[in-house]
Amino acid sequence: MAQIQDLPAQDVADRMKRGAVLIDVREPAEFDVEHIDGARLFPLSTFDPNLLPRDVPLIFNCGIGKRSALAVARAQQAGYA
Repeated sequence: MAQIQDLPAQDVADRMKRGAVLIDVREPAEFDVEHIDGARLFPLSTFDPNLLPRDVPLIFNCGIGKRSALAVARAQQAGYA
C-alpha cells in the first residue's frame, strides 16, 4: 500500500495537470462554500470506493486530513494502491 502524504498546493495542481483526480470527501454544504477547481465530490458519509476511477492517480482532500485519511484507508481496502 502507498504511504499517505501531505501535498503542497502546487504539487496537487501539477499532478492534476498530469491527470490525477482530486477527490473531496467533505460534505456537500462544505463543498458548496468552497472547493478546489476540478475536485470531484465524494462525501465520506456516503463514500463508496468502488465508484472511484481506477485508471488515474487519486488525491484525497478534506478540511484537516482526518476524513481524507479514512477515505484513503477505505480505498486501499477496496484494492486501490
